[in-house]
Amino acid sequence: MILGPLFYFVLALAALLSAVALLEPAIGWLREQHGVTRQTAALYTGFAGWLIGVVFILSFSYWSFSFSLFGLEKKLGVFDVIQTLTSNFLLPAGAILAALLAGWVLNRTLTKSELGLAGFLVFPLWLRTVRVVVPVLLLIVAISLPGLYK
Repeated sequence: MILGPLFYFVLALAALLSAVALLEPAIGWLREQHGVTRQTAALYTGFAGWLIGVVFILSFSYWSFSFSLFGLEKKLGVFDVIQTLTSNFLLPAGAILAALLAGWVLNRTLTKSELGLAGFLVFPLWLRTVRVVVPVLLLIVAISLPGLYK
């Protein structure tokens, strides 16, 4: 009787703290770029998050609209638009950019020491794989994503 409600209270507290952590970069940006106080930035950011949440919630009922994408009928309006954009374009693009960053931009000596790749052939093999093979394979996956829905 005590552990059940306590578990859900701690779960809700963890969700609230995660939401606060996600709002922190936007609050910092508002403070730096627009010179507003922390309280004002927090109110603006919280209101914007609430408004976006309301739009997504309403896309399940009143604001829903249908569209067809990759041969699939989507019926949840804004929610489906954002979900499709995220899963089909942003996630593959982020993975490709992360591989390119790791292979081409990061300091090779620092990367080698952080990864702990000691062999004289291991790091060059890893580097060529991350520079060429991984982005190409991720691009192939990203291009073939629409075909997976059929």
